[in-house]
Amino acid sequence: MTLFTARLAGAAKIRRVVGEGDTAPDGGTIVNLTPSQAWINNIGTVSVLASAVVGAGQYPKSAIYVSKPGAALQKLVASGDTTPAEERISGFQRSA
Repeated sequence: MTLFTARLAGAAKIRRVVGEGDTAPDGGTIVNLTPSQAWINNIGTVSVLASAVVGAGQYPKSAIYVSKPGAALQKLVASGDTTPAEERISGFQRSA
């Protein structure tokens, strides 16, 4: 099981962000987290690329989730979402 925790330099506590098996904010269950796909900024906001399965027999859906200190995990964007230009997001790819 993969689990993400976060701590800023000088911070007293480590906070739990998300783990495989957790309920995704947009429904379903988090099934895939990759440590190389998580980022933290200087104020402690964490973003993570993860996959969630929403229904039995469904394929996992990739999404970027964000967690601010003191706040619950939120979905930022997911595959299948529609952009303001009415184009459908098919997935995510890390660029060099």
